[in-house]
Amino acid sequence: MDYAAFLERAGFWQLQEEIARATGLAIITTDARGRALFGKSNPLPFCALINSTYEGKMACETFRRELARAVLSGGEVRRRVCHAGLVNIGVPVDRQGIVIAGGVAVARLKEEKLALLADELRYPREKLVALARQVPVWTEARLAEAGSLVRAVTSYAARSFAGHRMLLDILRLSEEMSGEYDEQTLVLRVVRETTRTLDVPVCLLRTYDEEKKALVARTVHGVEGVDPEAIRELPVENSVAGAAFKTGEPVVVSDLRAAGGKMLLPQLAPAVRSALVVPLRAGGRALGTLGVYDMAPRAWDEAVTGYLTAIAARVALALENARIYASLKEYYLSALQALAAALEAKDAYTRGHSVRVAKLARACARALGLNTEEQEQVYLAALLHDVGKIGVSEGVLLKPGRLDPAEWEEVKSHPVVGARIIEPARFPTAVIAAVRHHHEDYGGGGYPDGLAGEEIPLLARVIRVADTYDAMTSARPYRGTLTSAEALEELRRGAGRQFDPRVVEAFLRVPAEEMEEMGGGTLITLLTDVLRRLADSGSGLSWGKGLD
Repeated sequence: MDYAAFLERAGFWQLQEEIARATGLAIITTDARGRALFGKSNPLPFCALINSTYEGKMACETFRRELARAVLSGGEVRRRVCHAGLVNIGVPVDRQGIVIAGGVAVARLKEEKLALLADELRYPREKLVALARQVPVWTEARLAEAGSLVRAVTSYAARSFAGHRMLLDILRLSEEMSGEYDEQTLVLRVVRETTRTLDVPVCLLRTYDEEKKALVARTVHGVEGVDPEAIRELPVENSVAGAAFKTGEPVVVSDLRAAGGKMLLPQLAPAVRSALVVPLRAGGRALGTLGVYDMAPRAWDEAVTGYLTAIAARVALALENARIYASLKEYYLSALQALAAALEAKDAYTRGHSVRVAKLARACARALGLNTEEQEQVYLAALLHDVGKIGVSEGVLLKPGRLDPAEWEEVKSHPVVGARIIEPARFPTAVIAAVRHHHEDYGGGGYPDGLAGEEIPLLARVIRVADTYDAMTSARPYRGTLTSAEALEELRRGAGRQFDPRVVEAFLRVPAEEMEEMGGGTLITLLTDVLRRLADSGSGLSWGKGLD
């Protein structure tokens, strides 16, 4: 949600209208660059005339931009006179916007000034002077009183607005965390978003290591040039974070130097002055701590403490879920590997076929210009594309003659069965879709869903070509083999009907010497290798988004 939409949702437009009604001033709310976020309340006809000209509009925009910069750079109220001679008061809302109150003068606008303004705007002098006479002239005392009211109301609203905004940010963060199952990705997102949401310079998340009996830093955000090893481990005893971890309660230190406690960030001792640390607890068990820090002494108020506690509670639950999921994933990967081994033992043809198709599909994806992640995804999907055949009887798989209709239906079920087998492990969506749809025909009429053209996922179209090529060049119980040249010619003939023409064209660009080297390896060996790389946090594949 952008800043203007958020302010409008928070009711700031109505507040602007009420301020204008109560003070009699013209009011406008702008962002940090002076751009109006809503319409102007209590607009002045004189200002409307000026803004109706290009020159006047540009001058007003420049004035608002400079006033916004001055107000937000110091976080203070600023008073300026615009190019037309009207007094304007700029009041900060937060670090992203200001309220400008004006539309009055402290003395009657001079004829000479108006004459120059009319020439500048290329507007009839008499009409401009007539509207200038309608500009309210206020005493300094009245202007100061109205300005104080604007400051008081805006300040009060800003505090409520900040709380409202933090609450929405926390709800958004909670929603994002609920779909994230990679622990490292989760902690990185938490510290980054917490720093922004609570407007603090530094955020640090630690988890407890049972073996080391220490709080281990998982990630820190907001401080450049910190040596991770210098803050890696922290003893539970005699530390601020340790106190929060042991007691299960927030620990607030307004001034770390005055308190004399052990610094959580030893290398930052000269810089970090205050800390707020809350425990991470889930299911009655302490998991670690979440802390925010400031470079100056700070009295952490109850609102910030409450918000950080709310974030920590959600983080702890997400961490627990991520760990449970990681454990389940390991079990499931072991089961998949067992299935792969069973399939290899069941069908000697599948033993080499899936490996060759995976290599061919990856080479084709590279020729298509797909990125590294997509190449890895198509490789994995090709390794798994026939795993659904575990549900097909050996008599059907190894039958030397033509299949009867019932047997053919049994074979046609394997893409759906395969997708169902791998889906619970939350493989990337593209992998699951490629396994399900690798027997769809580009011209329609394939199975299981009869998709056609661009409806078929791209990775499935790649596997369709690689799978068919290997089938044509491999010995089967019911037919002989084709040469590579004959198989490539069949692919050309099938382009547009069975195969995506663009994929066929890319496949034909794979060097002949590379095609000859596609054999070797077993399905279980390569599957184990790629699954381990997938599970590695450094992998380019997005495990946690498999079912998005």
